[in-house]
Amino acid sequence: VLRLSRTPRVLITGASTVPSVTGLLSPVVLMPRDWESQFNADELDSILRHELLHLKHHDLWLNWFAVLVNALQWFNPLVWLAVARCQEDRELRCDERALSIASSEQRIAYGRTLLRLAEHFMTPPAIAGIAPCVRNHPLLRQRILMITNPSSHRPWLHALTAARNRRYYE
Repeated sequence: VLRLSRTPRVLITGASTVPSVTGLLSPVVLMPRDWESQFNADELDSILRHELLHLKHHDLWLNWFAVLVNALQWFNPLVWLAVARCQEDRELRCDERALSIASSEQRIAYGRTLLRLAEHFMTPPAIAGIAPCVRNHPLLRQRILMITNPSSHRPWLHALTAARNRRYYE
């Protein structure tokens, strides 16, 4: 069960944009204007579960911190690379958490939803206050592979991933 300290508002945005979250102090889930015709119940469940996990893990604050680090170290390509990798890790972490509470049918629906979002919707530009659920194709491939090969069957891989992720957040 996903518990948040505050229930986010839902704000309708322009059509054909990818769902995302924003709002540091007053969280908001951004949904495209045509969401009712674009998403079925399973897709909407997958999207909202993922986006609410971004809020639960304070990813918007981390995005703003990353923007600050990039601004201070704009000349350092390693910082740009590290920030991009941290953003990818946050997406994978939300996927992993969302999938850990999903049935096998929901896992399949989750993967289909990711593919559909990547195919049919525009991803907003990387903005500090936005945490969209679809970023780039290499990450999308990794996210789909995670769905088809759950790490729960490979505890050593889960431990390795956790250790790697911990290094990025310390």
